[in-house]
Amino acid sequence: MQSEFGFRLGTFLQVGKRVAYPLSLTVSESLCTDNAVVLGNAAQSVHPVAAQGLNLGLRDVKALVELLKKYKFNSNDYAQMLAEYEQMRTADRNHVIRLTDGLTRVFAAQASPLKSLRSLGIRAVGALPAVQRTLLRRNLGMRYFTNAFG
Repeated sequence: MQSEFGFRLGTFLQVGKRVAYPLSLTVSESLCTDNAVVLGNAAQSVHPVAAQGLNLGLRDVKALVELLKKYKFNSNDYAQMLAEYEQMRTADRNHVIRLTDGLTRVFAAQASPLKSLRSLGIRAVGALPAVQRTLLRRNLGMRYFTNAFG
C-alpha cells in the first residue's frame, strides 16, 4: 500500500481487515427544531454519486451563515430564521436527493435494455457540450439562492 499511496499522509503502520458498509439514503424529517439546525450529512446522507453530498452541505452552511448575518445573530429571531432556513433549503435538498437516488437506481439496473439506454444517454451527454453545461448549471445548486452571496 505504501508504494501505491506514497508518503503524503505518513507511513502505514498497520492495515486492518476490509469491511464493506452498504450505501443507503438517509434523510432527516426536518432541518430545524425550535433551537437547532441540522445540515450537511446530519440532515441527509445521499449516495456518493455525482459528488453532490459535499456540495449540498456547503450550500447548507452558506445559507445558514447568510441568514445569521441577515438576522444579525438576534436570538429573539432564531425561530423565524430557522423556519426561513428550512424553506430556503428544501428545494435544493429535494433536488439533490432525487438526483443522487435516481442516478444510483439507473446505474444499478442490470437489465439489458436499461444498460443500453444508460450507455446511449452517457454518450449523448458526452457529445453535446450544451447539454453538459445545462446539466452542470442545474446541479450546481446556486439557483436556489435568491441573491448572489459575495
